[in-house]
Amino acid sequence: MQNARECQAQAHTLKGKIVLMRPARQLAIGDKPLFRRLTAEELAEEERLTGAETNPDVPAYLRRPPLPGAKPRMEAPNFAALAEGCRSLNACLSSAAVALAIYPKY
Repeated sequence: MQNARECQAQAHTLKGKIVLMRPARQLAIGDKPLFRRLTAEELAEEERLTGAETNPDVPAYLRRPPLPGAKPRMEAPNFAALAEGCRSLNACLSSAAVALAIYPKY
């Protein structure tokens, strides 16, 4: 459930229920570690490349490229509108007598 409109449409079925506020997603379980310890040679190379983005002595192919699709934020989000949306959703959940609303952080 994402907004008050969805809540109002399903309010008659929510009384006493546990509501997951975001869609569930599959979590991948890896068979390899996410990180590894760098060797002394790799650490020395990392230290040498520190500041590579601005160091003209570092070859261009070793410089980190900017993130693809990254754009500077032109305007700040409308926090008042976001807060109002949260208030209306919480009011709807409260009036529907939802037992528990879970907001997963993944």
